[in-house]
Amino acid sequence: MRGVKKLLLVTAAVLVLAGCGAKEEPLTNTPAAPDVEVNAPVDNEATPEEPEVEEEPPVEEPEPQDEGSNAETPVSSEGEDDPVVAVPEERTIKVYRTDDQLMELVETEEVITYTNEQEMLEAALAQLQEDGNVGTLSLWGSIQMNDISVQNGDVVIDLTIPDEANMGAGGESFAIDAMTSTVFQFEAFNTLQLLIDGEQAESLMGHVTLEHPFVK
Repeated sequence: MRGVKKLLLVTAAVLVLAGCGAKEEPLTNTPAAPDVEVNAPVDNEATPEEPEVEEEPPVEEPEPQDEGSNAETPVSSEGEDDPVVAVPEERTIKVYRTDDQLMELVETEEVITYTNEQEMLEAALAQLQEDGNVGTLSLWGSIQMNDISVQNGDVVIDLTIPDEANMGAGGESFAIDAMTSTVFQFEAFNTLQLLIDGEQAESLMGHVTLEHPFVK
């Protein structure tokens, strides 16, 4: 009996030692537990969105041009359409009238203003149709000038002569001399054609023959 007890005690002691040894051995084959990531607390408040910034398009730099290239240089158009304003000229001219007795042709002076030959001629004839200073009368005041033109130095005047303009042979001769002397004082005019109602006539008032044209 004692032997059996001893055997049991030894067996129990061996089992205890074996169990302790088994507990002390490291667990080499046990896989490591995965790291658990702790989530940060979520802020439930909405984060304001940043405004989108529009990107500016890249600026293209002009390519340098070689000297002597055919590139056209821009020319300013300022003033191209501005009208050219003619500066009026002033001139003292001779105007021929008669005395109050219709006895002679009297030379007088008048000042006219004009910007071209046409205006110069019209201004001179306008003075021819007006009375002058004391004692000088126009020989053309009652004669109507329908059209006045000048081209290349040739003057053409179309007239209408009413019955009351008839001054007799002496007055008609003075009238023609007054007209030709007034017109031909200008270097620009070389010939003078007088028409009656658009046609060539033999005379103004039936006394003095007209030339077609009068030549300086």
